[in-house]
Amino acid sequence: MTALLADLSYTPPAVPEVPGVGHLVVQLCLLTGFVLAICPGLFWASRRVGRGREPGTRSGGLEYVAALPLNSRCSLHLLKAGDHSVVIGSELGGLKPVVALPDSFEAALRHVTATATGATRP
Repeated sequence: MTALLADLSYTPPAVPEVPGVGHLVVQLCLLTGFVLAICPGLFWASRRVGRGREPGTRSGGLEYVAALPLNSRCSLHLLKAGDHSVVIGSELGGLKPVVALPDSFEAALRHVTATATGATRP
């Protein structure tokens, strides 16, 4: 048993050499330059991926017609589903109630405008 314990002597490994500060600074500058160099490419790619949301795009029977930003967090979106127009509101919490516009929205708008101007006349 003492022979087994005599073979278990431990010698710690040598302390590694400390890298120079200049080498670390050069490595930091190179990696920072690399990250800054790929940023414009990532920006371009993210803009390219988001193009599906531009007005005039179609997805199946749904067409994204227009958007009206109300403030930095809310907007209205006009969609066309077949022959029907739909207005959807969106904000940070998600989509809000959907309003289906009548088939002839321009005629309804003219009627409301005529009624409003006619009501204000004596």
